Amino acid sequence: MLRNFLVTSIRTLTRNKVYFFLGTIGLSLGIACVITIYTIVNFQGNFDKHQKHYSDIYRIIGEYHIGDEEGKTATVPHPLSEALKTELTGVVAISNTYLLSDQINIPGENGQLKKIKQRRIGFAQNEIFDILTFEWVAGQVNQDNPSAVYLSESTSRKFFGNDGTLESFIGRTIVLANRHNLVVTGIYKDLPLNTDFPFEMLANYDKQDGVNPYFGEGKMWGRLNGGTQCLVRLEVNSDPILFQNSLKNAYAKFNQIEGYDLILQPLANIHTEPVSNYSGISFEPKYTTLSYAIAILLAIIGSINFINLTTARALKRAREVGIRKVMGGLRIDLITQFIIETFVIVFISLGIGFLLASQILILFNTLISTTLELTIVSLSDWIIFSSIVLTSMTILSGLYPALVLSKFSALSAIKIKISNIDKQSKIPMRKLLVGVQYGFSIMMIMGAIVIFSQISYMKNYDMGFAADNIITLQFPEPDPERQVRLKGLLDGMPEIQQTSLHLGSPMANTNNTDKYFNPLINKEETFTVNSKSIDENYLDLFELELLSGRNLNSKDPQENVLITEIGLSKFNLGNPQEAIGMELEASWGGKKKIIGVIKDFNANSLRSEIMPVILYYQPKGYYELAFKVSKTADPAKVLTEVETIWDQVYPELLIEYSFLDEQIASRYNFEEVMGKSISFFVVVALIICVLGLYGLTDYMANAKRKEIGIRKVVGAEIHQILRLFAKEVVLLLVVAFAISASASYWLMNGWLDGFEYHITIGWEIIVSALLLTGTITAVTMGSRSISAARLNPVDVLKDE
Repeated sequence: MLRNFLVTSIRTLTRNKVYFFLGTIGLSLGIACVITIYTIVNFQGNFDKHQKHYSDIYRIIGEYHIGDEEGKTATVPHPLSEALKTELTGVVAISNTYLLSDQINIPGENGQLKKIKQRRIGFAQNEIFDILTFEWVAGQVNQDNPSAVYLSESTSRKFFGNDGTLESFIGRTIVLANRHNLVVTGIYKDLPLNTDFPFEMLANYDKQDGVNPYFGEGKMWGRLNGGTQCLVRLEVNSDPILFQNSLKNAYAKFNQIEGYDLILQPLANIHTEPVSNYSGISFEPKYTTLSYAIAILLAIIGSINFINLTTARALKRAREVGIRKVMGGLRIDLITQFIIETFVIVFISLGIGFLLASQILILFNTLISTTLELTIVSLSDWIIFSSIVLTSMTILSGLYPALVLSKFSALSAIKIKISNIDKQSKIPMRKLLVGVQYGFSIMMIMGAIVIFSQISYMKNYDMGFAADNIITLQFPEPDPERQVRLKGLLDGMPEIQQTSLHLGSPMANTNNTDKYFNPLINKEETFTVNSKSIDENYLDLFELELLSGRNLNSKDPQENVLITEIGLSKFNLGNPQEAIGMELEASWGGKKKIIGVIKDFNANSLRSEIMPVILYYQPKGYYELAFKVSKTADPAKVLTEVETIWDQVYPELLIEYSFLDEQIASRYNFEEVMGKSISFFVVVALIICVLGLYGLTDYMANAKRKEIGIRKVVGAEIHQILRLFAKEVVLLLVVAFAISASASYWLMNGWLDGFEYHITIGWEIIVSALLLTGTITAVTMGSRSISAARLNPVDVLKDE
């Protein structure tokens, strides 16, 4: 019997090639997007699950509540791990970690020096190998050698080439930051892409002085440096709550930071909580929910499209039902037949979906700069996934049409008119499904428009400083003499208008923060301040407006500072003129005298409120040089000349530069990736909707054939007949638009609330979504409606 159902289904589908093609395409697109989303979410949800001691690994993070600010930070004091080793029990291993980018020099056999800018250089203590899992392919761990360095397989090939064996690289010397000679002691297999500890090389944490300027020989309890984290592996079945209490008690003996304490974070939560990690990516549960919601919506849209196409053929299938029932067929057999037909199409669509998904992932990798593949998901997970998709999509897409088409009696099925099939309800199910389908698509359209509008707003927002045509050069360490020499040579280039030495540009990742208070008002109330060391050209280069007082110069001590306008209200300093000469006090660093007030600018992204900024003069603290290129100059040619000058001043160092406007744009990479992703899925949803709307229009054209013929006989024009089709759909789509636009408005306003500065969803966004939807509807319905309106009345009325 099953074989008969299957053979009959295949024969039916091959006789209806157009229906088979349209149904398969709609389902394939929907399933392909579901596969793509599942791959991405599976990848994000399995971060670091390759770790052998996954459930016993924790990260020690900071929890702070200082003044007006509270939150969590991954940063811990440098001496933490060593101190806790003697203070805590139940610990298998504990290690500080640090991540940076720096120059690596590889001495060659012929005396030549190979220079590489290496990213993801990790530092850790020896116990890291008892915490994280490394698969060794050459060499081994040598805990007795503080100069040992361990490389990933691909990094070793990058350093030493593809000619030799991995074993031949053991014992080779590399030079870190032009000062640390390290010996390659072990090579490990490349770590998985989904890890928050993407170390491409690993060196001794306790020997990073000179590489990390804030290391302070690992003895500073009162200062935090953003890259320093701490991992701990507890004994099996340890109680993390009890351990956390012990941790707090132990840390209290050493803590020198007011309002700061330590808590445990399970390894499983590192990637899902918005606390910084070394991968630079966090995938919060709300994004998982959003991703699955989009996948479900696309699956529903694809299924609705299939239902509409199936029921559009209701007249032919109804007569088939009648003949089968006259021949003795049972309703359950007919339902089984229709379900098997759907299963065959879903099965084929699933196969096509995997092929499409592999290509979609290639496109996604280009859009979001990843290297995701379907093979990232295990075969067992794909088998379970495919089974769920086959079952759910078959039921979702096939059950309703099967029940509708199999319910007629033999006589009524043979005599049935297609226009009577849905008359049981005031709103035919077919139209309701198209309305739901379009509603979901409209929500996604508005969401994509809002996201891109916000991204555009952020990119074009006046941050309070100039960024166009400004290029920044990074220094590995302060060297005032050579920095001044380089600046002088660049000032001599006619294509360069202005230069400045400083710790960081107005919105740089190198920003320092500290706690300040007004000693005359309240020593208990402190505020977070962004502090930067600058030179006298900083204000002019970045076009920062001085409201009162004077600029800094080379004669100013570090105690003299400039402050942004918002700091006046925070510290109750009065107006810009009154603030001149007043003093603030830092939690560390002593008193600061205000000699100038500048107009506010954003030192962080638009997600956060503008915070006070303090600028001071400190030539020994410069890590960056910025210069502005003339608008008429070719930046590529200017950079070529700058590289030549750099090699004269820093012959041993590789140049590292970036465009300031690109730095700012990179702050919103996640939003841009999300916008591109949703836009892609919107396009797919619209394609499926077009197929569904075409199916509904085709259904109406078949249902109204005789009505159209009669109207044409009595003199109806084509535009009058086209109104017949329009009135059937327009009201439904207007209602769908009103409901979905309202829902999208509410949801996207919630998303925008995550930004301190954001757009307002105005009428132009709603109208844009309406125009796009209306245009697609008109084009889709127009082609089929016009062909129906041109029917020859003789062809449709000759059997009456």
